[in-house]
Amino acid sequence: LRPGEASLPGGGLGGGGLVVSPTALASCQGDVDQLVVGCEDGVIYCASRKGTSYSLGPPIQAHKGPVTSIHVHPASEAPQADLSHLAASSSMDCTCRVWDRKTGRNIVTLEGGSSEYVLDVQWSPVHAGLLATGDAAGLLQLWDLSTSTDAPVEEEEE
Repeated sequence: LRPGEASLPGGGLGGGGLVVSPTALASCQGDVDQLVVGCEDGVIYCASRKGTSYSLGPPIQAHKGPVTSIHVHPASEAPQADLSHLAASSSMDCTCRVWDRKTGRNIVTLEGGSSEYVLDVQWSPVHAGLLATGDAAGLLQLWDLSTSTDAPVEEEEE
């Protein structure tokens, strides 16, 4: 393996491992056996640990550039409001995407009008629909997905 690469079992031809170049990693709140891995080629994998090995779900072509950050929606105490199957990812393709970890389906793509790399994304721990993104120019954007996905509700430049 070269620096920056990891070999994960469960992929490749002839039962060999799949070599990926991870650039972002997220764990699922309350479930240490579930991981989400973002890669240099824009692909995201959901991984499940069983014993000492991981198995990968199918690749999700999430972005057109390297994934810079992933955040799995925090689990909720209320089952009707549990959105822990959702994840948000940011990328050097200048977008943030919200997608369903169970189906791999892209739910929404957030493009805040900036031409900078989106470097980080985080869900609010207290407001289910609130998401924050930060880009390479120092622009912080707050998105309230319960009201609009067309534009952020708040922006703050460094």
